Amino acid sequence: MLCPGARGAQPPGAWAHQAWSTDDGLPQNSVHQVLQAQDGLLWVATEGGLARFDGFAFQTFGQRTAPAFRSDDIGCLVQDRAGALWIGTAAGLVRSDGRAFVRVGGDDGAAAVRALAAAGDGSVLVLSAQGLLLELHAGRLTPLPLPGTATALAAGPD
Repeated sequence: MLCPGARGAQPPGAWAHQAWSTDDGLPQNSVHQVLQAQDGLLWVATEGGLARFDGFAFQTFGQRTAPAFRSDDIGCLVQDRAGALWIGTAAGLVRSDGRAFVRVGGDDGAAAVRALAAAGDGSVLVLSAQGLLLELHAGRLTPLPLPGTATALAAGPD
């Protein structure tokens, strides 16, 4: 993994290679996704929880630290244009505004989340493990019509 300001004496703007594991503070070694947030922090989705890396240490979040998590199996991450972090878990969707984690969707959000994408209009697209595409806008999950089931999700410039 490459990141600016990784451990060690590096000149400003230099890139360094660093490998991390549970020995370094990751909650689990199976990493599903890494996201660099707008503030430069790295978020790591693992099968044992969510980790935030500030360049020096990991802080772990999951069922033990936040009741919004009903599963520690974190599969995907996306940040919307307002800066909120969206976390797809094996038991639904969680949002962080930087201060707290909140479960989104209640019982209808209990389905495993396969993929997330931020849309240009500020909404977030959610792909469930069952292949359903949902749009999250203003805190509400709305199903979007598909001719079949989806298996992947990506966002483009539009």
